[in-house]
Amino acid sequence: MRNPINSILFCLALALCHTASADVLIKSFTNEADFGYTYGSWEGQTQVSPTGVTIGGSATARGGAGSYLKTPLDLSGESSLEVTVRPYPSNAVSQFNLLLKTQFGSGDNDFYTSRYTFTLPPSSDGAFVKIRVSLDPSKATSGEFGPIKLSKVNELQIQGNYANDTDAFNLIFWEVRATR
Repeated sequence: MRNPINSILFCLALALCHTASADVLIKSFTNEADFGYTYGSWEGQTQVSPTGVTIGGSATARGGAGSYLKTPLDLSGESSLEVTVRPYPSNAVSQFNLLLKTQFGSGDNDFYTSRYTFTLPPSSDGAFVKIRVSLDPSKATSGEFGPIKLSKVNELQIQGNYANDTDAFNLIFWEVRATR
């Protein structure tokens, strides 16, 4: 005969483990996971490694790169975006943008987008850092054609802030997650 207290404790532990792992991995940039496209000064300036994708060389704050997701993600239950990134000593930017997009039709202009701005810590000593911002669409800058629908995110884009066009952009991106 089973001990009912052990069964209850097991179910409770299982529920806590499920809740703790509620983060959604949006994109991992390790090994073979490069961006699907680049533009501006980032064209030809990305390099894949086991520790992520480096944006460097002659890349500046005036460029970007993106990836279409294989299946749309539902991020409506998440509260923040988290980017794991490492600045190189030659990096001169203090901020970058992350855009989330939702396609609602088949045309080039049939999408919603929201832009989130991330600020790098003053000093990371060359180590990877996790930076979080609120995922709340009201805290983001709405881009073209209105705010994103968090229930069907199907594209991720990272871009420079375009504020100081000539600032060297030299960062390595590990992953992007949505967290509770």
